[in-house]
Amino acid sequence: MPARGTGSDWTGDDRERPLDELGWAQADGLARLLARFDVAQIVSADVDRCTQTVAPLAEALGLDVRPEPILSEVEYPGREDEAVALIRGLGAPDRDGVACSLGDVIPDLLRRIAEHDHREERAPLIARKGSVWALTFSAGRLLETEYIAQPDLSAERPVEMGVSVEA
Repeated sequence: MPARGTGSDWTGDDRERPLDELGWAQADGLARLLARFDVAQIVSADVDRCTQTVAPLAEALGLDVRPEPILSEVEYPGREDEAVALIRGLGAPDRDGVACSLGDVIPDLLRRIAEHDHREERAPLIARKGSVWALTFSAGRLLETEYIAQPDLSAERPVEMGVSVEA
């Protein structure tokens, strides 16, 4: 049975719920976006739809996806400090890291990192399906955040050399 965006029609274990057709399209879009970064490692909550979300990126970059249970909604509570340390330690000097988690974990994780580094976020901390938070760290300290909304796949048009081509 294909997964639905909200999981309301899924009758199995929610951790095994796969991406639906829109989710796979968004994962492909994220791979195109994130492949522009110099990614050293990819971690993901050990939930099928999370690992599937970063699978196209991992394949494009020739990297493995490392499952990280503390990024899941089940394991995160009570292990928040470990998850913060994981995010701070992603990547390497001059290399980026990618972490995939769930909508109930990401805002709290971002809030904890920002509060610890005495940063006041200008935008609300949200995590819509298929969206990305780009975090910039220096010496383990959060310098900047940028929210990138999920792609609007209904409005995609062919693009050639950065110019939109109307059909």
